[in-house]
Amino acid sequence: MVESVFRQQYEINRRALGINLDGVSENQALFELNGSASMNWIVGHMLRSRSDTLEEAGAQRLHDQEELLWYRPRHEAPERQSTALSLTTLLAMMDETSELFLQRIATLLESLPEDQRDAVVRRIAFRSFHESYHCGQIAILRRALGMEGMIA
Repeated sequence: MVESVFRQQYEINRRALGINLDGVSENQALFELNGSASMNWIVGHMLRSRSDTLEEAGAQRLHDQEELLWYRPRHEAPERQSTALSLTTLLAMMDETSELFLQRIATLLESLPEDQRDAVVRRIAFRSFHESYHCGQIAILRRALGMEGMIA
């Protein structure tokens, strides 16, 4: 049951992300409003967070940490020491790994001993909320760029 709820939440996040990024150029995706994170950073951070979610729960990462070094949480990386990937690349990476991510969550939850399941479910629930929060940031940045809001 909980696996299907997580699947739905992450699928909704991916659809919202696609809708809010529709028509955003690579250059616009790097825009930072008053020191905020850019859309590019947010998408890369979401990918990194998905891998972190799996790793924290004992499953294999989707991406090498070095591949997404630029997208570490800001409190871990006050200065960027690598280069941003293109938004197109990040979205392709998300599309290529979304189903695998959801399958790994389902497999993980099915295989966990009962005494560990609750803590892992809570962590995945937090990470899903965290991703939704970042989808909202992208919607705000879209409006800050003078673009029409896409989700009413």
